Amino acid sequence: MKRTTHNPEPIGDILPRVLDRIAPKSRPVFVIRLRPTPGVDAVRALRRALKYCSRACGLRCVDVQELPAGETGKIERKTS
Repeated sequence: MKRTTHNPEPIGDILPRVLDRIAPKSRPVFVIRLRPTPGVDAVRALRRALKYCSRACGLRCVDVQELPAGETGKIERKTS
C-alpha cells in the first residue's frame, strides 16, 4: 500500500483567511495616498512599502487603486 504524505498549507497562507473571518468589520481601515518622486520605479516602491507594512507593522493591504497621473479625485468607499 502506497503512503501519501499530506502537505499542510504553511501558516502564513492560512492566517490571513482566518483573521478575515474573525470580525473583520471591527478593525479600522486606513486610506493612504502615495505619489512616487521622479526617477522612482513606482510599482517596485509600492510593493516594497506594502511588504514592509505587512512584515514589520502587521498591516495588511486590502485594496489598491491606481489613479491616472494628475488625478486627485475622491477615493470611493465601498459599502457592503
